[in-house]
Amino acid sequence: MTSRLISAAAMGLLIAKAVAQETAIGVCNSGACDYCPNSLIQQGTGYPACVIYNRDDVLGAKKDDYPVNGSIYPLFFDIPPVDNPTCRTIIRTPANVDEPGCGFPRYAGRGDACTSVETHPTIMVQFCCGTGDCTAAGASKRGLAGTSSMSAVLKDADGNMIVPTAVWAQGQDIMDQFLHDHGLNLSTVVQTVSDAGVSIFKPVEPLLSLSAAEKPVEKRDCDKFIQDGGEYTTVGSQSFRISQDFCGPDAGVTYTESVSVSHTTSFSSTVGDPFGIVSASVGFETTEETSSEVSYMFQAGEGQCGYVAFTPYYVCVKGSIEGCDAGPQSGNVCTPKLKSDGKPDGISAFVSTV
Repeated sequence: MTSRLISAAAMGLLIAKAVAQETAIGVCNSGACDYCPNSLIQQGTGYPACVIYNRDDVLGAKKDDYPVNGSIYPLFFDIPPVDNPTCRTIIRTPANVDEPGCGFPRYAGRGDACTSVETHPTIMVQFCCGTGDCTAAGASKRGLAGTSSMSAVLKDADGNMIVPTAVWAQGQDIMDQFLHDHGLNLSTVVQTVSDAGVSIFKPVEPLLSLSAAEKPVEKRDCDKFIQDGGEYTTVGSQSFRISQDFCGPDAGVTYTESVSVSHTTSFSSTVGDPFGIVSASVGFETTEETSSEVSYMFQAGEGQCGYVAFTPYYVCVKGSIEGCDAGPQSGNVCTPKLKSDGKPDGISAFVSTV
């Protein structure tokens, strides 16, 4: 047994360096990746959410250039290499906000290869570094504690942002917040279809520059939390590797690893202390961080290669924080769900890397 506890801040730096620049993924129709009708620009913005795309919206008018098997397209992705050896690119398909981690991981690797992916009608691309597995959303530019992965925002070959079918965080639709945080709103963009048949956001006037969009905002003086509904349980936005890579067949191995799980929030950083405000208003207490060992027994079959990952459950409350200078702020706060023995509750699963 080994411990792989790495701080959320360190993970965020690793991921930011891994995807700081926009890189292109070729979407190809054969295993040689010599004909790629579509090229997607991926940008790791660090947005803390599942960012899900409709496959046909991404392929656009060129979708007929690809082989098809019923509702599944056997696509080949020409994925650029990730320089940091601890980092991975993740492709999840089908992707759905109702699924743990917002989708099934079909690929998790360092790239530099022509990779076959049985692509369902929905898809999500993510990144992770170290022990983190890109499960739902990313290492937040807002600095969410305990987050070690980020979702990718996809653009077409001309640099226009492709319209996601859903943006989801901690059980909530946050499409409006997603657009706002990327300098997009109805006054600056319209939703249209490109000449290549791709659904995109088209600027109608110059977008906010990155420096302007990300200038620090003075924290607002918020004072109370108004709860909307009861407590609910959700799958967390972080996953932990609890095994090394391995291949079957084997007789079954129990994997044990130390993990550290932290409380999270979807409130913006302009709310100074959402955890304290929620606690004082409705008595919902959160655990800043809890560390423990988790175990999982898995038997790999012939030809199976990958690793085992643990994804924690969270107990959350949602609502609005009142008394802010700019009006009410909607969001939630979540605390790790614990079992009777005090260990983090969650699900463990095998993640294929081939």
